[in-house]
Amino acid sequence: MHELLTVVAHEVSELDADSHVDEITVTEGPLPQVREDDVYVVVPHEYFVVLPPDLLPGPDQLARTIGFCVEHPGNETFETTVLHARALAACVDINDDSTAELNSLGISAERFVLGYSDRWDRWGGMETERPHDVVYLGTSDDRRSRLLALDSHALRDFNVLLAMPPHEPMTKPRIDFFMGDAKLNLLAQSKVLLNLHRGNSRSLEWVRVLEAMCNGCVVVSENSPDFAPLRPREHLLLGRPRTLVHLARSVLEDPSRLIDIRMSCYETLRTELTMRNSALLLAQLVREVRNGTVRAHHRRARRRRPVNWPTQLAGLLVDDGQPSRSETDRERGTFRRGERLSPRKRPGVTTPPDRSEDSLDVAVVQTPGSPDVATALASLRPQLCGLDAVIHLCFDAVEPSEMHDDPQTVIHGGIACKGTGLLLNQALYSSNAAQLLVLGAADQLLPRALERLRSGLQAHEADACYGMVVTPQGLLTSTLPFEAARVVGRDYLALAAIWRRASLVRIGGWSEEEDNAGFETWDLWRRLAIAGGSAVLVPRPLVHQVFSQEPRHHSREMAPH
Repeated sequence: MHELLTVVAHEVSELDADSHVDEITVTEGPLPQVREDDVYVVVPHEYFVVLPPDLLPGPDQLARTIGFCVEHPGNETFETTVLHARALAACVDINDDSTAELNSLGISAERFVLGYSDRWDRWGGMETERPHDVVYLGTSDDRRSRLLALDSHALRDFNVLLAMPPHEPMTKPRIDFFMGDAKLNLLAQSKVLLNLHRGNSRSLEWVRVLEAMCNGCVVVSENSPDFAPLRPREHLLLGRPRTLVHLARSVLEDPSRLIDIRMSCYETLRTELTMRNSALLLAQLVREVRNGTVRAHHRRARRRRPVNWPTQLAGLLVDDGQPSRSETDRERGTFRRGERLSPRKRPGVTTPPDRSEDSLDVAVVQTPGSPDVATALASLRPQLCGLDAVIHLCFDAVEPSEMHDDPQTVIHGGIACKGTGLLLNQALYSSNAAQLLVLGAADQLLPRALERLRSGLQAHEADACYGMVVTPQGLLTSTLPFEAARVVGRDYLALAAIWRRASLVRIGGWSEEEDNAGFETWDLWRRLAIAGGSAVLVPRPLVHQVFSQEPRHHSREMAPH
């Protein structure tokens, strides 16, 4: 929200003498001490949550603070807005529904209409190369997850980026959370933005939509009642949730229509939807707060002073939205191959000479209650064509499937219960490929999934690479990036992943201890994190689980080793 207030402050400054404000200071962190005629502007639902309690403003500062409200009714963050807005001198709100709701609750709020700003525009109206076909930028919740998962196949032939960070206060960029220039440049390089509502809200997400439109990225959004003055089909595409990916595909397959919507929307923003009137309204509200005419506060002699716009604590921002390699290494302690870890020796195991750098083996695990391995193999084999690959089938307490005599298939285990970790380690230490793809018997690879996984592993020089997984319940899992602190405390990454075999050997493969039975996958990811390893997320669905395996207790927590 700091970025939004920076844009709004710019629009107020563009009023020049009409604003009657000599100076606008955009800052982050605690409010400065009250000075004569100072007025502050904050985003309540973030500012009062992110700032440490001992730095929160006192009554005198709150009496000179305007709330810039952005959250919709029906979301928990709107309740946070209401809680803190009651203590403020005045409020403005960027949405019709929340403005009406605040006023109905006795909190005076004026409607601030967002519009075009040259501070958002990284495009300039010229046709440019747009390598991203579809982007989605929204925090994760079950509703959004299910809608994105249901029809993901419709976009399988397009370049898709789904950024689904957790819904929590964020003060610096993440791999899945773009800020500043990184976000605007991404939108200027994207053809379509998918927009879904969060929680129970059904109103348009104006900030995200305008950021996209100012950069020529066509918006395909869930139906909203408050899209005026924009016109559906001319400036954006609106539809029911289940139709959105199909709408996106249809406009991508019609380049001339895509260009028409892009240019018509951009022209309308620049001519009809500006922020001048709202900037004047906010400047007037600043004067009223300063003069004490909004609420009965101590009146002071009128003198022009800066308007301060603090929002949240500052965070690192880099041009491409991702920390540089050296910064990433310092944050998570990523090891260079062979520098920090040494192989765990397995007595009596002799590994054959390594095959080529392009070689790949696959380990597929079948456990009681899961479908036959044929489910995974049906989607796997076509993607292995032309590759130097061996398939290792691991059967734990399951009668092995009847297999044809195939020298490229190795069977481990059988009806005896040996443990998933032991069988996967048998596959690992009998393999001599450069890479090892690991799947459950219920995992079906989506088209081009293996290609995308291998490309991600190589491009990022990571130890492992994984994609999003569609569960049998129709939800997306494995949507968050690999973060050491999060991985250690929470089980959120699936079994399906591709690994550098050498990296698996270095961290000792899978646990064979009874205490970790059922949690072998989580334990492996945790040990990779603790060892300073790295994994990269391909931000789109790559695996579809066709059958629910034995339930995993995702709420279980482990203490760091």
